[in-house]
Amino acid sequence: MFQQIVRLAALSGLLFALAACGTQASAPTQPTTVAEPAPSEALIGEQFELTIGERVTLAEAGISLSFAEVVEDSRCPADAMCVQQGRAVVSGDLTDAAGAPAPYTLTLGNADDAGAEIAAGDYTVRIVALDPYPGTVDQVNPEDYRLTLLVEKAGA
Repeated sequence: MFQQIVRLAALSGLLFALAACGTQASAPTQPTTVAEPAPSEALIGEQFELTIGERVTLAEAGISLSFAEVVEDSRCPADAMCVQQGRAVVSGDLTDAAGAPAPYTLTLGNADDAGAEIAAGDYTVRIVALDPYPGTVDQVNPEDYRLTLLVEKAGA
């Protein structure tokens, strides 16, 4: 009986040692670099979405636009009753055909649409939507925002 216990203990020790060998740390892997996304392209007269940090090129107009941040989002939460509707203000930069970037700010929700569009040469850039719409319970994470824009020929 004693010999069986000794054998069982030795076998358990051997199994433990083998298991420990299998859990040794492997050699560290090289860090993965994330490439910057290539600018996407959009068409004149069609709505398009941008996320924060994204850039879109409108080749026909010779411009590109980026979405940098939501400066303000004081829109009335979807699950609340408000006296005022509130507004959302976004910013980014607009690069013209010469490659000169200029900051822009667009405002969504002003009753008179003040600040809802900017001129870009022969084109107009208009804010259409900013999603997700705020609620009273959960705060929106900046990386979740999606800005919808529309670029049209001025006077169209």
